[in-house]
Amino acid sequence: MLITTEHFKKIYRENKVSVTCLVLIINNECNANCKVCLAKQIFKSSLCKEICEGYTAKCVRCCDHTASDEEFYARLEDILSTINSPIVDIIITGGEPTLSNRFIPTLEILDKYSFPTKEIELETNGAGLGDKEIAKALIKHKVQIHLSRYGKSDDENQAEFGFTSHATTNADIERYAKTYGDLFGVSTVLLANHIESAEAMLDMMDAFSEMGVKHHAFLEVMADTTLRRANKEILNYYDKFRVPIEALSRNLELLGVKKIADEGNESYRFITHEYKGRVFTMTSSDLSKQHRQETNNGFSRFLIMPSGEIVVNGIEKR
Repeated sequence: MLITTEHFKKIYRENKVSVTCLVLIINNECNANCKVCLAKQIFKSSLCKEICEGYTAKCVRCCDHTASDEEFYARLEDILSTINSPIVDIIITGGEPTLSNRFIPTLEILDKYSFPTKEIELETNGAGLGDKEIAKALIKHKVQIHLSRYGKSDDENQAEFGFTSHATTNADIERYAKTYGDLFGVSTVLLANHIESAEAMLDMMDAFSEMGVKHHAFLEVMADTTLRRANKEILNYYDKFRVPIEALSRNLELLGVKKIADEGNESYRFITHEYKGRVFTMTSSDLSKQHRQETNNGFSRFLIMPSGEIVVNGIEKR
């Protein structure tokens, strides 16, 4: 749901927001055509009038137009100066953000704003990670890199990503692991056609660990069942290949993989395990339940679109 600037500022005037998650969608352009792209499910659907409080018949969808760079930067500064949470988690995504000329300037703007706890994360398919200037900026700003991969092999990743250019290979991953060290990790959306069991998950972790990858995270497919009309093909794909993390966690324990934590609730849950001295998480997010939750839970999640407009995502509807 798109909200106004005043609405956004009112949230921080009238609520004690302990944690803010800010998702910066800095561009629409992408070098991949992922089968499970969430943007196709919601933002590129025909459902704007159902999920946006500012919808009019003459609207140009916020996902389909882009502010000028100067307008976007000014909007971002205004948003950052409004947030008063002690904990701020900033996720840079797209499109493919490393292909955007906004990427490095956005990092420089983020560096200007201090919060008691601030973490900057990057969601990427790896397109620009080999660029020297991008590498320098990521290391300088201590950005946690989450490289998306679906399976172990280049072939199965190509099949899922549908790269049209800048394809990231396992050979690239070995180089990036050396370049970025502890900042670099692999993030995997769990799909049964790639990871069908706990054994397959551990096998994938072993394979990437041999490439030098130190961090691993796994996500259950995030489908919003309340928006079934958004993209039936994608949602059917989710249903067919979804791997529930609860069952996966039980099977990991049967294999002797220690569970460290199981936190959250049905709307958002993360389970932590330890394998060969490496801690990894599995996360599930049920948007259907999140949409029904009310405010005052101390957590706010906002998407900033390439247009500079603000979208409330799931956890709350204010």
